[in-house]
Amino acid sequence: MGGGNSKCEYARFVKGTKEEGYSEHLCNYVNVDPNLLTASISDDCPTVFHAWEKTCSRLKHNKFLGHRDDKYEGRPYKWMSWSESYDYVNNLARGFKALGMMPDVEAEGKIWNFMGIYAKNRPEWALADLASASIGGTTIAFYDTLGPQAIEFVIS
Repeated sequence: MGGGNSKCEYARFVKGTKEEGYSEHLCNYVNVDPNLLTASISDDCPTVFHAWEKTCSRLKHNKFLGHRDDKYEGRPYKWMSWSESYDYVNNLARGFKALGMMPDVEAEGKIWNFMGIYAKNRPEWALADLASASIGGTTIAFYDTLGPQAIEFVIS
């Protein structure tokens, strides 16, 4: 990732994981054991949500998420800033809680809160995922290619 002559490393290949037709697996470059998802880049950003939140405070007015606007000639991008996304995510998370959309589910000796998202790739998908994460939820992605039986199985 990154452009130009950037030497910043984000991931590394895991030796011995190559399968026919695929590259070796990638893992976070700071993970000593690629089978454990325990490493974070910094102490103040232990999760993707925390990194997003920190970036929202740093880059408030910069462009964050965009989508093509079909209402205009040439379908130009319509952008949401980091601070707009922060407000959107917080309001959406409050709505999830107020509507009881992520009830407590007990399993494996823990309490879980799941959020299923059935949508095409678009900014709202990422924002709903961040809203779920902000209140401790686990997101499950549903795609129209799964078919009704597979979706029913995952929900059950």
